[in-house]
Amino acid sequence: MLDRSCIEAIDPLLEILDGKWTLPLLLELFVGTKRFGELRRKLHPISPKTLTDRLRCAGGEGDYNAYAVPRCAPARRI
Repeated sequence: MLDRSCIEAIDPLLEILDGKWTLPLLLELFVGTKRFGELRRKLHPISPKTLTDRLRCAGGEGDYNAYAVPRCAPARRI
C-alpha cells in the first residue's frame, strides 16, 4: 500500500500533466528551445488556443521559461 505522503507528492505532477497535449509539449520543450510555430508544427494537429493554454498552464507552475524572441524586420526594397 502506498504511503499517503507519496500520493501527496505525486499530486502536483499529475495536475501539471493533466490534458491531452501536455506531455508531448513538455517532451518537445525538454529537447531544446522552440518558437511557438515550431511547437505547432511538431505537435500537429494541436490548435493555437490549446497550445497557448498548455504553455500557460505549464509556465504557471514554473516548469519552463517563456520569453519573447525579437524578430528581424524584413529588408525594405527601395
